[in-house]
Amino acid sequence: MKKFVKLFLLLCTITIVASAQRRFFGLPTVNKTTDMFKPFRHGVDLMTGTASNLARHFMKPFQDFQVRFNRKYSSPEEEQQRLEIFAQNQQMVDEKSKNSRLSFFYRINEFGDMLITEFLKFFGGFRYRPYKRIEATTTTTSTTIKTVVPDSITTSTTPVGSTTTTTTTTTTTTTTTPKPTTTKPLSITEEGKPNNVDWRRLNCMSDVRFQDKCSAGYAFATVAAIEAQICYKTGERYTLSPQNIIDCTVDEPYNNYGCDGGTLSASYDYIKNVGINTEKDYAYQGTENDCKFNKDVSINKVREFIVIGEGDEKTIEYVLNTFGPITVGIDATQDSFRFYGGGIYYEPNCHSDIAHLSQAVLLVGYGEQPDGQKYWLIRNSYGKSWGEDGYGRISRNTTNHCGILTHAVYPLI
Repeated sequence: MKKFVKLFLLLCTITIVASAQRRFFGLPTVNKTTDMFKPFRHGVDLMTGTASNLARHFMKPFQDFQVRFNRKYSSPEEEQQRLEIFAQNQQMVDEKSKNSRLSFFYRINEFGDMLITEFLKFFGGFRYRPYKRIEATTTTTSTTIKTVVPDSITTSTTPVGSTTTTTTTTTTTTTTTPKPTTTKPLSITEEGKPNNVDWRRLNCMSDVRFQDKCSAGYAFATVAAIEAQICYKTGERYTLSPQNIIDCTVDEPYNNYGCDGGTLSASYDYIKNVGINTEKDYAYQGTENDCKFNKDVSINKVREFIVIGEGDEKTIEYVLNTFGPITVGIDATQDSFRFYGGGIYYEPNCHSDIAHLSQAVLLVGYGEQPDGQKYWLIRNSYGKSWGEDGYGRISRNTTNHCGILTHAVYPLI
């Protein structure tokens, strides 16, 4: 015991003498313990124990994710939060992928470090509301026809080229649907597979785009449908501006919501009555701004747009075979849709009523696999990391799966 007391007194003496020497020679006094982990605090620090065990397990995949998608965060704290979110998402994707009965597969993509609430806020774009078309005056070489068209039409009762000088027309829903016929058998269909239609085969689809944190799927789907039809009918290839629609349809009479979603009919009506600029003339910003539409470089190609009746699968087939791609709404609220990586998408928890449609996509075809699985082919605006290089196949064996047939609109060029 005496030895320990002597050792303690010796240590105290050394400490007092050292402190006195530092004060005598003007040296700074050390008042805090050296932080040996400080060099690691510029990134996610796993050595201090602040990251969960799950996050530690997925550290390397997270670093690869950051490089692939050029992720940079505002602070080390946010980086650590995003790591935790990523780890939970990656774990969920890995668990779901073990289910061999699924007809599609999960894959981490651009949304890997986001909460589902963030995804739903920024990566939607479909907001339905009843829309009344504005009156427009169409001038032809021999007549002027003033047309007032309700929103639920599928075809006009007055033929184009009427000799009446001035007439007001209304439209009705077609009671019989013409038998679908493939007008370009060597183009939109694959030889030997008449039940497979794919508009990508015409090379009239522009590159898949990424809407970023702006719920403007309605604008991307609308311009993609018009681009495809112009190319098909005229051979002219345009990349049109979603930003033009985002900025210029928020006010009356169109009343869209900018980066908070919009309606398909209002978007088509704007382009029909006003026109649209190209991406080159009106570049995408991913935020809502003042309208900068330039009529001097406008593309005025849309003469009408048609709303297809809810659930009318035969008419949708006919339009895809005869006219071109169709803009549709879809329930995109499930994690399975967010992390869809390919295959035929079937989600038992998705809804088909119009109130649950959250994203607007472009319907570009349909098909059937050798095993009998049928699908609708869609193009999204989530970039190429989503689905099959930005495209997806939605189950067609079940009626109106995820609401894909609930609200469909296509343009006439």
